[in-house]
Amino acid sequence: MMEPLAVARAGMICPVGPDAEQTAASIWAGVSRKQETSIVDRRFEPVVMGHLPLEVLPPLVEPLEQVRPGLTSLQRRLLRLVTPALQEVLGVEVDEGAPIGENEPRFISSVLPPGLAPLPPLLLAGPMPSPGRPEIMTGRFIGQAMLQSGVPIDPTASRVFPSGHAGFFAALEHARAQVIEPGHAEFAVVGGVDSYLDLYRLAVLEQEERLLTQGVQDAFTPGEGAAFVLVTSRVACRRYGIEPLAWIDGIGVAQEPGHRYSEEPHRGDGLAQAVRHTLSGAAGRVDPVRLVMAGLTGESFHAKEWGVAFLRNRKHFADPLRIEHSAEYTGDAGAALAPLMLGVAISAMRAKDITGPALVWGSSDFGECGSLLLQVA
Repeated sequence: MMEPLAVARAGMICPVGPDAEQTAASIWAGVSRKQETSIVDRRFEPVVMGHLPLEVLPPLVEPLEQVRPGLTSLQRRLLRLVTPALQEVLGVEVDEGAPIGENEPRFISSVLPPGLAPLPPLLLAGPMPSPGRPEIMTGRFIGQAMLQSGVPIDPTASRVFPSGHAGFFAALEHARAQVIEPGHAEFAVVGGVDSYLDLYRLAVLEQEERLLTQGVQDAFTPGEGAAFVLVTSRVACRRYGIEPLAWIDGIGVAQEPGHRYSEEPHRGDGLAQAVRHTLSGAAGRVDPVRLVMAGLTGESFHAKEWGVAFLRNRKHFADPLRIEHSAEYTGDAGAALAPLMLGVAISAMRAKDITGPALVWGSSDFGECGSLLLQVA
């Protein structure tokens, strides 16, 4: 049985909202913002996706403009996306008079206790690398994100999890087992950033017939976003007088042998196992799950594995059961989808729009699966 993680704060940005409050309210209300882009498909029709206008994203700081070899257009966009969400989750206002340097955060934080040491690590889920292509997100991205946003994090203890949809759950489990419970740090920033607004990624999706264009297709609408939560322990909440937004009572991660690119049959074992681990390892008594924030994107692959996971764990779910899939409104935000859904669930349960507990799940193209159980504080 795991010790629950307290969610102290959230930060989000996506096509339907520039911050956590508006993002959660818009998604819960069913506000959709998927628009035509300047990119065309093979039929010369504009690609539709959920994306943010450039003018709402902060520009790169000057030192990153001088990085050699230069950043790709996708890496630049990810850094711009990550900035407002990171600054929001840590309650950061940038101190414009502070020096700019990779190990010199430019911040005034209203969230972290004064003089906190060590600073929280950043555990960041990101897009998976494409076969035969350089990695999109490496360990260098942590320092670049710190430089871009000026946030107070410990770069030496930070890690990237470039595994797409399920990366957030692996990062959250790392925060629990490797950071918070052993006492290496009292807080951790966990989240994800992703964007499909990239010519190569869109071309690959279209080649694989996964890019939703016109007609009836087994495909999805691409999206983008960034979302983070600040997690800590029950002990730290008491020590610093923190009133948590919610509690993460269980986390499960697993591997699907029959993933999208495997020659093995897809039986849905991975997600079913992740959900079982989440519910069986939950802290304390667990009421039936009443809300599911599902990593459904429009492709039948995810619908099949969710059906298997639900049937194998049926006794843990309430009837009626509410199922929400945020990608319907924002497009598929990739590695940012799970933390976005977590933020939406927290907001809805705290507003008493629905009672918990809630299950959040996601799965990646190469078989990684994950889920978590959420209770409001």
